[in-house]
Amino acid sequence: MENKKNRFSKSIAFNKTNETDKKILEYVKRRNFSGYVKKLILADMKEKELRKQSRNDIVKDDSNAGSNS
Repeated sequence: MENKKNRFSKSIAFNKTNETDKKILEYVKRRNFSGYVKKLILADMKEKELRKQSRNDIVKDDSNAGSNS
């Protein structure tokens, strides 16, 4: 069994009168909210890393193109 001392929570505040928040709450109502949020964060991290690598590749290509002239 996992040691509960290693676990912690981060809260998210929702406003029940805000239309956008109400849509989000309805959408996630029947989901494992914690798992869903973790998957979204991981996907965002991967996307940012891919964009960073892409920018680095472009800079490398530009510097190589300049040395070939």
